[in-house]
Amino acid sequence: MMAGIWWLRGEVTDSSNTRRNRAASPLQESLTISPRERCSERSIDEKWVAGVLRHPEREEPDREDPELRHALGQIPEHDGRVLRVVYNASTQPVRVVTAFFDRTQRNKL
Repeated sequence: MMAGIWWLRGEVTDSSNTRRNRAASPLQESLTISPRERCSERSIDEKWVAGVLRHPEREEPDREDPELRHALGQIPEHDGRVLRVVYNASTQPVRVVTAFFDRTQRNKL
């Protein structure tokens, strides 16, 4: 995993300021250090997080915080498990709060 990755306007920029083209994204998303570490601990690839944010199969509002949204999507590379990405859509770039495989959503998408 590369430290300091930010997804901005469809490009990946790392801390050394190198860029690689990516498909254009309607969202600008970023991972803070803590969520990035949690994703690594949970064996969640940052590409999966970005993919679910760009093309969620379902979106839900957060039950407690109106600024948070939940994006859900199946990850074929992980036996079709459902990745839930909780993010703050009111910030620019979009800030990922956490991401985890949601066992309650298996076979529901």
